[in-house]
Amino acid sequence: MKRILKICFYACLIFFLFVESCIIWGISRDTGENLDYILVLGAGLNGDKPSAVLEMRLEKARLYLQEHPQTVVIVSGGQGPTEPVSEAESMKNWLMEKGIPNSRIIMEDKSTTTAENIRYSLREIWVELAFFYKNSKNTSFLYRLVVKSILVIHIYAKRYTKTAQK
Repeated sequence: MKRILKICFYACLIFFLFVESCIIWGISRDTGENLDYILVLGAGLNGDKPSAVLEMRLEKARLYLQEHPQTVVIVSGGQGPTEPVSEAESMKNWLMEKGIPNSRIIMEDKSTTTAENIRYSLREIWVELAFFYKNSKNTSFLYRLVVKSILVIHIYAKRYTKTAQK
């Protein structure tokens, strides 16, 4: 029995190390692409303002959005029981204060978990693309396939989390 537990432990450890190395590789990799959408996941609020970790995510998103004016940002995060506004609303306000126009921000404010963040945000993208398709004579964008790329900003900010929380 001990041997089986030991094998399971090492298998899990190897899997964990593999996943972490993929994340680190993703953090250090510069995509060099023009992304259609970026997704910023919530990370708590201080009152109605973003937490330090969330502000780092937003700053990374702001820099990308300034360099890529065609990119749309999805801010995703619901309202916790002690928060006066949703994380999405706080993020939208922060980005608008920094000069990102409302027309480039999609708010997803219903999610309560990371899985819901992603699921509901993808739903928002599909709604926007369906509207564009319905109101456009140009259908060639379909060949680009709905969403070329989604950059999840929280991965880039992950390495700063420990510093910000100290």
